[in-house]
Amino acid sequence: MPPQKTNTPRPMHPKAIMNITAQSALFLDRDGVLNVLRRDDYVKSPDELDLLPGVVEALRILKQRFCRILVVTNQQGIGKGLMTEADLTAIHCKLADETGGLIDRIYH
Repeated sequence: MPPQKTNTPRPMHPKAIMNITAQSALFLDRDGVLNVLRRDDYVKSPDELDLLPGVVEALRILKQRFCRILVVTNQQGIGKGLMTEADLTAIHCKLADETGGLIDRIYH
């Protein structure tokens, strides 16, 4: 019988941490990583964006180790017509403001 898979994150191997250099970039997802994941829904407006507790402090710590922090996010809500590019831009402006400019770029 194969082992069961879990959603528990695996700890980073200590050697991986040692390989981080001043030129290393960190890529993060947005929903469920930086902000509260809306089950069966999307963040469709800035009012619906709620940062997870401790995100800003975590980004401050990470910014000391990485030269750039980049957010890469799949936004199906645009393709489904639930929000516009302008809505997404407004959401990402709020994210940038609330994280104090610690995020260098957001891609979708």
